[in-house]
Amino acid sequence: MPPPVDPAQAPGGAVAPGRSAFEIAQSVRGKTLAARAVLEEHIALVLERNPALNALCATDFDAARRRAGAIDAALRRGEPVGPLAGVPVVISDTLPAAGLVQSCGAEEFRHRLPEEDAEVVRRLVAAGAILLGKANTSEHGLGPVTVNPVHGATINPWHAAVSAGGPAGGAATAAAAGMCALAAGEDLDGGLLAAAAFCGVVGLRPTAGVVPNLPSAQPWDDLLAVGPLARSAEDCALALDALLGLARAAPRSLQAPWQSAFDEVSRGGGLEGMRIGFVADLAAFGTEAAIARITRQAAHSLTRWGARVEDEELNLSDGIRSFGVLRACWMVAQHYDRLDDLERLSGELSATLRAGMALDASDRARAERKRAQLWHRLRGFFERYDVLAMPATACLPFPAAEPPQAIGVRRLTEPGEWMAPAFLTGMLGVPAVSVPAGIAEPGLPVGLQLVGPRFSEPRLLRMAKFVQRQWGEFR
Repeated sequence: MPPPVDPAQAPGGAVAPGRSAFEIAQSVRGKTLAARAVLEEHIALVLERNPALNALCATDFDAARRRAGAIDAALRRGEPVGPLAGVPVVISDTLPAAGLVQSCGAEEFRHRLPEEDAEVVRRLVAAGAILLGKANTSEHGLGPVTVNPVHGATINPWHAAVSAGGPAGGAATAAAAGMCALAAGEDLDGGLLAAAAFCGVVGLRPTAGVVPNLPSAQPWDDLLAVGPLARSAEDCALALDALLGLARAAPRSLQAPWQSAFDEVSRGGGLEGMRIGFVADLAAFGTEAAIARITRQAAHSLTRWGARVEDEELNLSDGIRSFGVLRACWMVAQHYDRLDDLERLSGELSATLRAGMALDASDRARAERKRAQLWHRLRGFFERYDVLAMPATACLPFPAAEPPQAIGVRRLTEPGEWMAPAFLTGMLGVPAVSVPAGIAEPGLPVGLQLVGPRFSEPRLLRMAKFVQRQWGEFR
């Protein structure tokens, strides 16, 4: 494993340099690069880097080569190939892809072979992307670090001794290490945003419903979101444009009110008129000093482009327990067909399901009532500010076997409670972006989280672009 990378050597906030998704697609469509040549470059990087990082847990290079060959052939015939033509992508193992084993890191699913693609896979492929493989995740996508009994632990690309976060740690690591240009993962309790922060890439949790989550055992679910990860805000926007759109099978799917997030992010000009409120400790249990300092500096630096930034107070900590209740109920619904066989499930999943089954209607009602209070509190914040800026995580990356027991003055009671800055807004269905903001000792990335009202993804990604322009400036 190489030592931590000097951020000055890492364009766009990435650990590994490489062509952006936009550059790849533009070159392939313009026939200055062949899709097959781009693919072979990335396959070589996977073979070189994945043994040390353990980011990808399933690949099908032959299928990817056939796909690349089909794109090149279509271009020779003068046929359209899509805005992501030739872009290598990976998806979290929590998402199904036909022909690729989907174990979700669980022994009982070690040989499960899905017969259909997730909707996000279909949309990425329809846009011209090439699926390289599946990214490692936590067992059942449940834990806050990417480690499981089937595929082992994913290594943080910045430092071998610490976690890549989770459950989207494999996807974030693959993007950071240059093994793919784009990745997609799931976010239930802040795991996509936390993994992006730990691995120094951009991650987006979209507005609930704008990216359909199919297939799903819970079609009316509004807690789980699927979003892209990339080495730049522009590439995240490009992926988002490909993932948007109504789906007949998804009753909560929504039509985004913008034409192109990529066009909005890449246009000229600054951030004139934007009002940003920086909150250092949304969960009110403390934030590690280096993270608070770096994220505050990064947020206030946006005044260089015309934004108005103010330090603010916003406390959503009274929603932590309510989120735990909603998450437990979500797990029971997700695994409903397996409730009679709890003894055969992993200890963490079994414990979560037992806790969920012990809840009653009043517990759920109380949690929903609290969620409504938090929604109106956040809505009031957005009447004064366009964007909420805050740390993406309360702590720096830690060894997978040594999760933090406390943050600041608060002792943590749940394994993933340190992700509260992400799940407290995620449970409200609003979009959030984690963007690399600076470097903390010992050479680990720090993520700034930008949160906005529903459907503000283009604005958040545009701000993230300006944060990235200063990558490595704040320490």
